[in-house]
Amino acid sequence: MFGEFCERTNSCRTDPQFFWLRQNHSRYDDLWTIAERAQTMRMAIVDDSLLIRRMLREHLMTIPEVEVVGEAGNATTAVPMIQQAQPDAVILDINLPGGDGIELLRRVKETQPGLNVIMFTSYCSPEYRKRCQEAGASLFFDKTCQISVLMDAIRRMAETNQRSRVNRPNS
Repeated sequence: MFGEFCERTNSCRTDPQFFWLRQNHSRYDDLWTIAERAQTMRMAIVDDSLLIRRMLREHLMTIPEVEVVGEAGNATTAVPMIQQAQPDAVILDINLPGGDGIELLRRVKETQPGLNVIMFTSYCSPEYRKRCQEAGASLFFDKTCQISVLMDAIRRMAETNQRSRVNRPNS
């Protein structure tokens, strides 16, 4: 699945920003598994910027099989929101009021190890990528220039989910 996505997206093969993503494609495939299992992929958004949260929500709402089940603007409210909303995946920023996004990632992964966390941040240095990877992030995208790639990946997961439900034999 990941290879198919890369073939359609030339930047996957040439952009050094995708090095970590290419090397960790099995985590990307985990998101596909969730999308195939459920009728909708439940997503939560954690970002301090209301504008970014609104933009992400509006983009995600255009994907029929994706449901936004929660939002938080800081690390303090993010933990209870994630516990209550029970999303399949969380889009998470690193710089958050009330705590560090990477520390939040660690805390969430301790209590919900199967939760897929997509880092969407403007802190894109190799050091931050490595720290996020070590903390258990599923994917990592640059907020300043990769919104369309993030949405394309989620859209493809949703389309695959829809096709798999149509083609699934009745048991």
